[in-house]
Amino acid sequence: MCAGGDVFPLSDASSLLMRLKIDGQKTGGREKMLAELWSQHNNEFTSFFYDGHSAVAAAMVGDDSSLDNLIENMREYVAGGRSGWNKVVTTKHGLDLVEGIRLMSDKNYSAATDKLSECV
Repeated sequence: MCAGGDVFPLSDASSLLMRLKIDGQKTGGREKMLAELWSQHNNEFTSFFYDGHSAVAAAMVGDDSSLDNLIENMREYVAGGRSGWNKVVTTKHGLDLVEGIRLMSDKNYSAATDKLSECV
């Protein structure tokens, strides 16, 4: 699923599995395998896009440790000296997105809605 270390297929799988779960479809436990694959990349902040999809996978299996790790990595990235479009977007929306997904995972839907509404 993740040949050559490319995480793009993982983002597609996260999106598809979340949609299937929301629709009430059986996923055969694939979200656990997906979260495990994403966890191999949790210390490599790549982009708000990929880390958002990683957060979705972690939330589907209740992997709070991975979610907390993603949030911490994003905070370090935002506080660091790098610049560019990805940093601007991550600063403006990325933390709110992943923190909102974390709140959703905790079933704190009201706070998750408030946090996620800051992303749009």
